[in-house]
Amino acid sequence: MKLGAVPETPTIGVADPAAETPRLKRLALRSAVLAPMFLLVFVAGIFIVVSPWTRSAALLETGNRVNGTVVDIPDRGHMRVEYWVRTERREVLVHKHHDHEYEPYGSVMVFYDPANPGRMRLENETNAEPFGKAGVFPLAIGFVGAVCSGLSAAGWRRRYHLVRASGWRPAVATVKRDRSGDRRHPLVIHLVSEDGTESVAWATAWCARSPFRYRNWGATPVQVGGEGGDLVVLFPRGMMSGKPYPIPARTEPIGEATRTASA
Repeated sequence: MKLGAVPETPTIGVADPAAETPRLKRLALRSAVLAPMFLLVFVAGIFIVVSPWTRSAALLETGNRVNGTVVDIPDRGHMRVEYWVRTERREVLVHKHHDHEYEPYGSVMVFYDPANPGRMRLENETNAEPFGKAGVFPLAIGFVGAVCSGLSAAGWRRRYHLVRASGWRPAVATVKRDRSGDRRHPLVIHLVSEDGTESVAWATAWCARSPFRYRNWGATPVQVGGEGGDLVVLFPRGMMSGKPYPIPARTEPIGEATRTASA
């Protein structure tokens, strides 16, 4: 298939849907493994954010104390402080976090690390290293990833047990634009079962699997398992492989609101 080409809509559904049931369990296990890995990233982010502040706080107890002088205040967030380490003059740009007002050539109390005199803080200013801000990214990624992986593991596990108990049932799916105005779900899956019952399904928010890739396929034979908020729609194949592609979803019977969404 050429890159960018729209694949032909399959005319035959999943040949052996029962063989795909164990795959749902594997998806649950994979998410369960990813959850603690993201949790480790989250903990690492906390360490990166907190470490500069704890190291700075420790200087109040373990650092050498000397009098310093404010030699310049270039802006509201910084000031240059001069202090002496034995016979060596040092000048450091201090990051201001406190609301205390400082005057040029005013006296301040400096606490510096005896092993690294360039690392210092003031009595009212932590002067924490700015690299702590770098921890915000792994903090956010780790938190979102751990939550989504945990929800994914639980969601796939529920769907696996439901499909294992009740099996798959054939249906025809058409991916359409959501006309209800709900921007959180730009696409809906319109399902028609063998007995003509219609329903509308939305992909779950905790999973990256989306029906977007099937928006140009038109009416497609699929297999459906589970029910209500624990539905799974099994498309005949993925876009990058010939294997069936399950999408976790939640469904509602066709009503006024859902009819508008799938119109």
